[in-house]
Amino acid sequence: MNSTLHVLSIGSPAGSNAACDALPERQRSSVTTASSVAALYAISIDAAFDVVVLHPSLSPLEMCDAGAFIRRRWSTARILAIVYSAEYLKTGLYDIWTTPDETRRVLVWLLERVAAEDHPAAGAWPQSIKEGGL
Repeated sequence: MNSTLHVLSIGSPAGSNAACDALPERQRSSVTTASSVAALYAISIDAAFDVVVLHPSLSPLEMCDAGAFIRRRWSTARILAIVYSAEYLKTGLYDIWTTPDETRRVLVWLLERVAAEDHPAAGAWPQSIKEGGL
């Protein structure tokens, strides 16, 4: 098990609170927040993240931009996109997506797997909660 689970939450403050609430209780963790994509760019290149949560307060273009940036800078981080509709998602950028009403359940599921170092190959992760596994 990792010593500390590092989570980056991008978007609204309310979404960041939800990310904090979903962290496994017995897992040491740190949560970094960025209220916008511009704030994301200001995070040190030396930072490391296991999970990145993109909240629906980001526009589809911002979500795409953030996803591409995260893939370049923190290529091993798992990305959860929380969206109202997957219609505009570029699915190759995200490991999994969900809707706001399922966020807590999916986030708990993702954090538990990452904390346990259960890293299946990217293709083995369901792209959405509707594609199975949860």
